[in-house]
Amino acid sequence: MLGPTSSVTDLLRTRFLTRFLGLSISIFLFAVVFWLYNVSLHPKTHNASSDYPIVIQRTRDMFSNETRDIGILTIVDETANLDDYHFALDSMGCYAALQNYSFRIERVSQKWSALCNQTDIMMKRHCMVAHLLDDHEYSLVIDADIGVINPEKLIEDYIDERFDIIMYERFFNWEIAMGSFLIKRSNFSKEFFLNFANYELPNSKNGRDNGAVHIYLAELLVPLAKTEIQDCRSIWASATSYSDVFLFEACIKLILGSIREFPTKIKIHEKGTAWVRDGWITDSRWNPEVDFMIHGWQLRSLKSKKSFFFSGCGFACWRNPFFRPINQSECATGTTMWHYNADLLATKDEIRTELETLKIKVKRDFWTSAGKLAKYFR
Repeated sequence: MLGPTSSVTDLLRTRFLTRFLGLSISIFLFAVVFWLYNVSLHPKTHNASSDYPIVIQRTRDMFSNETRDIGILTIVDETANLDDYHFALDSMGCYAALQNYSFRIERVSQKWSALCNQTDIMMKRHCMVAHLLDDHEYSLVIDADIGVINPEKLIEDYIDERFDIIMYERFFNWEIAMGSFLIKRSNFSKEFFLNFANYELPNSKNGRDNGAVHIYLAELLVPLAKTEIQDCRSIWASATSYSDVFLFEACIKLILGSIREFPTKIKIHEKGTAWVRDGWITDSRWNPEVDFMIHGWQLRSLKSKKSFFFSGCGFACWRNPFFRPINQSECATGTTMWHYNADLLATKDEIRTELETLKIKVKRDFWTSAGKLAKYFR
């Protein structure tokens, strides 16, 4: 016969097992509901990838008055492993051959280091740009992880002859990006990048060239705002995180205002209007009418397997938009076939809706950050 203690123990064990089973069922049901919710948002990302071949034709008329002498330039560290960028570089190389653009990959070397003695590789890159921009009437400078998703679009469409330097604002925040810019061969452009390359970075979480370009532009474009610029500089100099860097950039943005075109020959594209955007912000989904180039195609960030419960890829993560490798031998012929992953093709309205939603969120985030600036000014 079992005593009172055994009966109590059995009762507690039964209650524990019942609660544990109930909790397990609840977690399972939550996971299923969460997965179904994600499927409803991005149904294609849960299917096995399928081939979507598109015949690509040369659209650039070399005899048109609109055609310009344009070179595509990417600068990489001497130790960089180009295999980490092969998706981006393969697409860019094929695009250049297809549309008759020059494409140059330039490595930092001892020769370049003798000419450009900057210790920060990102600042050294801008010195190299200043010396290489004479090669073409226009140069599109790109990071090595920027690839082409729609090779029928043309760089000429983004040239504005009123301006020597054309930049763009990132989509997921208010930062002016230095991962790509379009520059005209001119004395102004050369001087701009030589001086920028020598801009002194503070001993802080400075954002490197992405951070430095903000205060550099403010000093150049709004020279009378010395007190306000110095206030922003103090935030930059004491930054310990990227959140601090973005706060500093919000400070500078308040000085620059909403002006996008400056008489000193500089234009800054509003988010969503330039030639490139980050792919992860739409979970690698894209549309040929909306997109031209995509930033972030590094092999180490590639999502190779799909998660059952979570369809989202996350910050800087990306899915391969190609079903099979690009046939490089076809590119220079003027006609080639690119095989896309059909699961990542979205409608124009879907992509524009997602981007517009993010744009509104970023605007709110900006004013939230701007509101935090008051504590720096006493």
